Amino acid sequence: MPINCLFLAIFLLLCAPALGKQSLDDESSEASDIQSNSNEQLRTQAPEPVAEQDPSYQAKGFSLMLSRELNVRIFADSDFATGKAELDQRNAASIGLGYNAIRVRNVGGSLGLVYNGYELRGNTGNVDIDVFRAFANLTYGFNGGFYFYGGGNISYIYNEFLNDAFTASPTAGLQGGIGYQLTPNFAFTFGGLIQQTGYSRIEAGENSFNIEETDFTMRTQSINTGVTATF
Repeated sequence: MPINCLFLAIFLLLCAPALGKQSLDDESSEASDIQSNSNEQLRTQAPEPVAEQDPSYQAKGFSLMLSRELNVRIFADSDFATGKAELDQRNAASIGLGYNAIRVRNVGGSLGLVYNGYELRGNTGNVDIDVFRAFANLTYGFNGGFYFYGGGNISYIYNEFLNDAFTASPTAGLQGGIGYQLTPNFAFTFGGLIQQTGYSRIEAGENSFNIEETDFTMRTQSINTGVTATF
């Protein structure tokens, strides 16, 4: 064997372990970089914690209200007399939309718009009455889910005959009661409700009366039970 070939063979034998070690080090470094990048991606993609309900509020957000009225009575109060009759709720439930901010051991509030339909039963047939109500309440919540509510409303009591013969003016009423917040999204309510609309001067219409002036107030009184969903 020539001497040059012998030196080349010895050189390769001496350098092979070092080259192999360098290759392993490079592969280990690449694997470490891949693992580091994977961990970084996992940290970046980790889901954010879900926001919890503010503990200072029993309920806060937009609301959907369904209610049923019991023992509904309607009154017509004028300077001459007061008439009274019983009403039946025509719909299965009144429906309303609003906003709740009921605080724990502090004053909060609620407001909304509600529609309800009634039926007045008479000897000559049934009379339909519709009521549109805007309300605002102050609330006070207690630990354990209970809260008080109370405030005022502006109501428009509509009947085709009355509104053709008279000028109707939405009038202030009252409501108040107690609620129980079963969950932050669901509550029961129980209370009293007064709705009023004033009727004044005669309008020229098919059902107009031939008298100079008639002023009276149409008023409903009822026990109100309902459920409220807050989102």
